[in-house]
Amino acid sequence: MNPLAEALRNRSGPLLAELEGIYKDLHQHPELSMQEVRTAGIAADYLEALGYEVARGIGVTGVVGVLRNGTGATVMLRADMDALPMAENTGLPYASTVRAADEDGAEVGVAHSCGHDLHVTWLMGAARVLAEHRDAWTGTVLVVFQPGEEVGRGASSMVADWDDAALSPAGHHPGATRHGGGQRYRELPAGRHPVGGRQPEDPAFRTRLAWHAAADVHRPGHHGRVHDAAPADHRFARDLTHGQRVAHHRVGAHKALLHGTTPSWPSSWGW
Repeated sequence: MNPLAEALRNRSGPLLAELEGIYKDLHQHPELSMQEVRTAGIAADYLEALGYEVARGIGVTGVVGVLRNGTGATVMLRADMDALPMAENTGLPYASTVRAADEDGAEVGVAHSCGHDLHVTWLMGAARVLAEHRDAWTGTVLVVFQPGEEVGRGASSMVADWDDAALSPAGHHPGATRHGGGQRYRELPAGRHPVGGRQPEDPAFRTRLAWHAAADVHRPGHHGRVHDAAPADHRFARDLTHGQRVAHHRVGAHKALLHGTTPSWPSSWGW
């Protein structure tokens, strides 16, 4: 079995209890696009406590954490942080009652109706597992909490700050050669998973990466188009530690597409 998956299984109870608390807090305190100050602070403080090198204020409110663990690929994991300008009427005990001023100065309700509270939560959990089980992997991890996904400006804003924050390959922090994000896209053909961009039409992050590939995983979807989707299996989780075997050469970020099932784990693991 994948060593990280084994570690996660052995401690899933306490970790899930912690993450549930984080999720409910984030859900109850949503923030509009490019205003994610509280959310970013929670993520940054959490990473620092785990021993990550942390850069704050990247692209207004974005956060980047770096964890170095010997030689190997540099993998970027990304989560969105922003909520939507709409009131929540779920009736949950931790429902949002937040109201805030949007970019036009109008007061609006704010709710995590697109699930970015879960994005932040799972990435914090992944960051913890990686930090506490360094014996199970090698390489460097970039953990990116991105603002402004809903308004389409967060990725480009972070990239604009990337070099100034010494996040380029030549700077203090490494540049990513692999990227896993929190979105699933129905625009891709069935059975393929995007690795390397924020969204297909927005190459902001993709142009900072060495390659862009799609591996057979599932039929992508979105909560707004659930009837078009089929659930993923465990293969995406395996990409976390074994995606580096997909390709080791550098190719044009917008032109190369790797087809086929990713041969990145031995069948003897029994997945």
